[in-house]
Amino acid sequence: GLYANGEANFDAILKAHSGDTIRVDRIGRPPLFVPHPVLTIGMTVQPEVIRGLASNPAFRGRGLLSRFLYVMPPSNIGDRNPDPPPVPADVERSYFSSIFALAQLPWQPGPDGKPESARIHLSSESAMEVTQFLGRIEPELAADGCMAAIADWGSKLVGAPLRVAGLLHLAAHAGATPEDIPAEVSTDTFRNALNLSRYLIEHAQAGFETMGADIVQEDALRVLRWLARTHLDRCSERDLSRNFKDLGKTGHRAAVLEVLISRGYIRPETLPDRTGPGRRPGMIYVVNPAILMRKE
Repeated sequence: GLYANGEANFDAILKAHSGDTIRVDRIGRPPLFVPHPVLTIGMTVQPEVIRGLASNPAFRGRGLLSRFLYVMPPSNIGDRNPDPPPVPADVERSYFSSIFALAQLPWQPGPDGKPESARIHLSSESAMEVTQFLGRIEPELAADGCMAAIADWGSKLVGAPLRVAGLLHLAAHAGATPEDIPAEVSTDTFRNALNLSRYLIEHAQAGFETMGADIVQEDALRVLRWLARTHLDRCSERDLSRNFKDLGKTGHRAAVLEVLISRGYIRPETLPDRTGPGRRPGMIYVVNPAILMRKE
């Protein structure tokens, strides 16, 4: 929906993500309060549905897109099984019984008699791993980091394994009574959630690229900033591979280099013909001296 001024109305989604109180003041009617909002959104859509979303300043500027976790599976068109096997009956029964058991978990009464959420916590070892994960992610959000193009999403990434760990913890104890569910999330459960977060980074990059975020341009800017900071007069393919491991995807590094070449920041150096045996040396790029004058 839209407000009268044409701005998108998704405050409820933003606040429900962090559990902030939702207050709606209405002229002539009492205000509405949702003190502890909880909202889950799960969507399976075609890539065309999300194409162009990142170019909408309201969606990205206010943090809507950074609150979702993305999975971008490859298309299997042309390689589909016309007669796929059904889901095994025991797997289907186990799944549905677990989902229904979780849905029927009762609210616990608080000190005032009103329902309140049960509290769970990490083990001390897992809490230390959260800090270590944050320490690894933070440099990648910098202007020349591998997540610079999706820093808004990456800034919220540390919260994702905590949320996922809570879900995995409950799923592991589906069917148990509230009293029998441990209050501490095991280290193994948290590490499973942490592994999922690492997996989600590349999918988020692919998702934002599909939504219209120009990942090639952003990565070219990262390399440019690195060249300005390191004051290299020449840059080899090995230099790029060593310092930008995420540019090694097929075609992506070539596209990034093409942007820098087309704008005159670097130019490929002519290599002498190979006369002896062995692999041809990697390409060398001469750096425009004007880059060294940039202030980053």
